Amino acid sequence: MESKRKAWWFSVVLVIVLGFLYFLREEKPTTYGISGETMGTTYTIKLLQNPQPELKSEIDQLLLEFNSALSTYIPESEISQLNLSDTFQVRSLYLKFMLEQGRRISRLTGGAFDPTVMPLVNLWGFGFENIDQVDTVQVLHVLQYVGIEKVAFDHDLVVVKDSAVELDFSAIAKGYGVDVVSALLKDKGYQNFMVEIGGEIYCSGVNSDGRPWQIGIDDPRGDRSNPYTIIGLENLSIATSGNYRNYYMLEGKKISHTIDPKTGMPSANDLLSVSVLSDKCYEADALATAFMVMGKDSALSFADERDLMAAFIFSDSLGKDQLILSKAWKARP
Repeated sequence: MESKRKAWWFSVVLVIVLGFLYFLREEKPTTYGISGETMGTTYTIKLLQNPQPELKSEIDQLLLEFNSALSTYIPESEISQLNLSDTFQVRSLYLKFMLEQGRRISRLTGGAFDPTVMPLVNLWGFGFENIDQVDTVQVLHVLQYVGIEKVAFDHDLVVVKDSAVELDFSAIAKGYGVDVVSALLKDKGYQNFMVEIGGEIYCSGVNSDGRPWQIGIDDPRGDRSNPYTIIGLENLSIATSGNYRNYYMLEGKKISHTIDPKTGMPSANDLLSVSVLSDKCYEADALATAFMVMGKDSALSFADERDLMAAFIFSDSLGKDQLILSKAWKARP
């Protein structure tokens, strides 16, 4: 009888304790979303804090100003006006920063990334015009107008050494836009969020599960709903560049949108995609493009020598896709 009474009291206490813990448990935070269009693509923002009513309009206004400085598709934009001038006085901090960082990363990568590549991009049909064919004479002619050394920039003054030289920050602007929007959110006190523009991403803090944000890296052979791999990101950016979607076939050959600024030819190596991690999304964006130009071996050596976090998906001689990680990526916790 005594043992039954003890068992009954134990059951009552257990129910009370479990009930108490149930009501004390922290509910999973709500994830709020904001989305829109910018730079010819879309943006998505996820927040764990209920956004202020005016936040979306502030973000849209910020991106509108950003585009008015850096979009080559807007005739009145600041960069479009620069491309029509031999001497230009820079007005916005956005263009100034891109000029500074574009020059720095171009020099760092030995010209594999170069913001003056636009005439070649247009020549190969990835800009404003469609093409039927390209010959060596055309490439050599356009190459004389490519190279960051043809643009002198000091403080706010830009001097272009030839009127045919054109600047285009498309290979870095989406990443920079992610940084700009992220800075706005942090200034407003948001701590746990994810910002994505056209596939370039920055993750701050943790997700609603209290874990690093889970980000998928596209499978070059598959669809976006089935990523190649998934990684956790906390206070880091990821940018991916690849030749598996933006290309066309010309006389039986695959012509990719990644153009080598030094040879003038589309990239023709075994790299399918490159993903780069950095605390600065603009840097990850630019380096991913540069690595696609370099090719697997040169890019991996470059990343390892500079302790850069990079992942390379390539097709080997047997036609099988493989993943190679830089030393810094492997060392991530």
